[in-house]
Amino acid sequence: MVRKIKNDEQFMRSVEWLVEKAYQIEHPLMDEKSKAELIAKYDYVSERVIEYRKRDLDKLLYPKEQVQKVNLSDWLNE
Repeated sequence: MVRKIKNDEQFMRSVEWLVEKAYQIEHPLMDEKSKAELIAKYDYVSERVIEYRKRDLDKLLYPKEQVQKVNLSDWLNE
């Protein structure tokens, strides 16, 4: 099951989760099995964060809706 980040709130919670788990991964007393599982989850969430930002960036760079041209002739007295 592939989960997607759907909004900015989920994005921010995911980033906060990544920061929290990065500290846990670096903890010297964490056993190797738990560390490997946590790294796998960390990688999965970080990929979802990157995908969300790419989708967000694509919307800005390639908008689907047409921008209406504004008629300025009334303002310019033409």
